[in-house]
Amino acid sequence: MEAKNTSQTFSTILVLLLIVGGAVYFFLSRGGLPASLSDVKTYISDTFGFSFSYPTKYFLEEKEVGNGERYHYTIILTEDTEENRLVREGLAPGREGPIAITFDAYQNDIDARTLQQWIEGTNDSNYKLAKGPYVATSVGGKTAVTYEWSGLYEARTVAVLLDTVIFSITVTYISPEDEILKDFSGILETVQFVR
Repeated sequence: MEAKNTSQTFSTILVLLLIVGGAVYFFLSRGGLPASLSDVKTYISDTFGFSFSYPTKYFLEEKEVGNGERYHYTIILTEDTEENRLVREGLAPGREGPIAITFDAYQNDIDARTLQQWIEGTNDSNYKLAKGPYVATSVGGKTAVTYEWSGLYEARTVAVLLDTVIFSITVTYISPEDEILKDFSGILETVQFVR
């Protein structure tokens, strides 16, 4: 009887180890979280009705870059390094901007474009530089599309249409092994829309 209980205990422990091991593998294969919970900040935009969390190793800057006809608001995340600070301050002449994660909010109540029309018919989408077709996805529980393109850097964009705003979330990178891609995936998982 004792041998049977030992065998059952061993089997139970083995099954639990397999479940935990599988969960760890699944978590790590998806890129994990952008950082530990103590190393994450949360950005909230009441104006555009969205939020996301990001690792504290990033510097966040935001600005209006539209023209008098329509707004285009951008939020830029760059790794907070001395070199990137010099670039942001214009003190690194002859150097391109750093790789980044950007959130762009484009006014869409004038033209009322569909997401397809915005992607295929505007330069803002950079889709003319795409490496292939866009594919359906979701972000923050909303229907979206994603595509990859190549310009100064390699890039991946996720775009979503919400009411009168088109959101474009883009990561630029140099190599597929760049850590910024894992951070981008982790950040996308935290995006929430409240409208």
